[in-house]
Amino acid sequence: MKTHHITKINVIDVAIFIAIFEFFTLLLLPHINFGTIMTGLVDGFIGAVLAILLFNSLRFSVNFILDKKKKTLEKLDVFIPSLANGIFLAILFISQRFLSYRFIENMLLRNIVVGFVNTFIAIFFCIIIYNLIAKHTDLRLKTTINKKQVKIESIDLKTTPFFVAVFELFILPIMGIFFIIFENLPYALSSPLVGLFGGFIGCLIAAKVYNFLAKSFKGIGISIS
Repeated sequence: MKTHHITKINVIDVAIFIAIFEFFTLLLLPHINFGTIMTGLVDGFIGAVLAILLFNSLRFSVNFILDKKKKTLEKLDVFIPSLANGIFLAILFISQRFLSYRFIENMLLRNIVVGFVNTFIAIFFCIIIYNLIAKHTDLRLKTTINKKQVKIESIDLKTTPFFVAVFELFILPIMGIFFIIFENLPYALSSPLVGLFGGFIGCLIAAKVYNFLAKSFKGIGISIS
């Protein structure tokens, strides 16, 4: 099946979309403590459920270019994307636990490395899991694009981990800055604010870098039906 590449994304649309997810993820995180794996699964799943429900109810859309054609993401199914996000966060938290890079003394630089490397690892394994499940079962990530339901049959393992990791390369260090800005607030309040503002501003920068790099390296790749 042909792989299609997202060669350009609308910077503002994607920044708002990611900020919604980061807000709910960090809104819940201070109240969840089930151990590394379960915390990631629960926080990732419930956070994504809330984010997708809000996204769908607002009728907000994300515009992008897929193989030189304009596309609009209008709706996401709830369960599979939320489950995928839970698995992603679980793997990410495991990776962060073992790869903390504490030998890097500069906090900003450490967050840059942690953000990129650990996200790359988590997405890499998530894609392997998703592609295996999609190959052997009927479970698919479903979205509505240009008013048509689209199923994600597989995700390209060669380019996607890198391009997803580029986002966290910017988002995590900027979140670190916002944690300092909001340090006098209670953690339960500062955490979602960090997710919202850090996610939005970090994604603004990351999306511009994505569009620049995608000119030469294609961008996130998916097979759809």
